[in-house]
Amino acid sequence: MSDIRIDYKSYKLNVKETIACIIIYTFIIAVISLLFYNSLFAVLAMYPFIFVFIKTASDRLRKKRCRQLQIEFGEMLDMLSASLSAGYSLERAFMPVYEEVHGIYKGNSLIENELRIINRGLQLNESIEVLLNDFGERSGISDIREFSQVVVVAKRTGGNIVKIIKKTTEHMRSRREVESEIATMVAAKRMEQRIMSIMPCVIIAYMRLTNGAYMDCLYGNPAGIVVMSICLIAAILSIYWGRRIVEIEV
Repeated sequence: MSDIRIDYKSYKLNVKETIACIIIYTFIIAVISLLFYNSLFAVLAMYPFIFVFIKTASDRLRKKRCRQLQIEFGEMLDMLSASLSAGYSLERAFMPVYEEVHGIYKGNSLIENELRIINRGLQLNESIEVLLNDFGERSGISDIREFSQVVVVAKRTGGNIVKIIKKTTEHMRSRREVESEIATMVAAKRMEQRIMSIMPCVIIAYMRLTNGAYMDCLYGNPAGIVVMSICLIAAILSIYWGRRIVEIEV
């Protein structure tokens, strides 16, 4: 298997994901056009914004991949700490860690690819400081960057690297526990936010099904288009701010 140096700070949608985004966006704007304007012609006006939707989807997938990498990195640190405690040097400790990770994930993990890059680099006599620093810069994750900086300082100063890495691992584990607790507390609020996001469409659909004549004055005339456009913009802004509120980072 070839080693792929992934830049985790960006995410490029593949063909399948791009097609899925196009289908989902088309469905969403078709529903909005029917509910808010009672016409599919509004789809043509909203379709240029598909690039914003694709960019948003790409950013969400990037964050999801970074969260996965951060979790796997935390598990890797626990394994690395155990290998160092067993008497391995830092450079030699990464090979048993890779074998253990490979046995768990069977090639379906991000950290396995990074461990393979590190071990391959060590075999080619690259320094562990350079390899970890490259990993930290590509990841864009503070924990990984901090770990690489700790290793660099420990190697340069000749400190007790096993003890330093153990303390760093414990510190990062405590941070992950806090993040997990916060995620659990916010999960219910995120679900509420998602439900509230679709409520404007649900309310309009309910009113049109139960009392369509009451809504007729809002369709097919300039005043109605303006009113419904304002309602749509307000709904979009509320969704945006709702997501910002429930996104809590530690």
